[in-house]
Amino acid sequence: MMIQTLPTVYVDNNSGVTLENITITFDGYEAKEPTFKKIKSGDRVSMSLYNKFVGKRDVYMKYYNEKLRITERQVIFEGLDSTFLGTMGTILVEVQSKQKDGRFLLDITKNFTL
Repeated sequence: MMIQTLPTVYVDNNSGVTLENITITFDGYEAKEPTFKKIKSGDRVSMSLYNKFVGKRDVYMKYYNEKLRITERQVIFEGLDSTFLGTMGTILVEVQSKQKDGRFLLDITKNFTL
């Protein structure tokens, strides 16, 4: 039996700058990828992912790295799956700063509660 999992991902912007076009997704996501157009410094935003796939998938945050001129993918959760035991509730991604190479410094809390 397959269970649809709906993890909620919270993103806290503690970087001191406005973040733009931040996407939370996983490989094989068939719908339009959910993207936050802007996240002001000090703001918390949230969204849910719809997972109907069998097998494990990594959830990642995707954004454009202006310094390296590439799209970055940073893993925020490993092993999301559609089984009852693989269902997880929430992830908190805290963007602490932008590093010299343009990547974000992240703190990640799995099974976060408000």
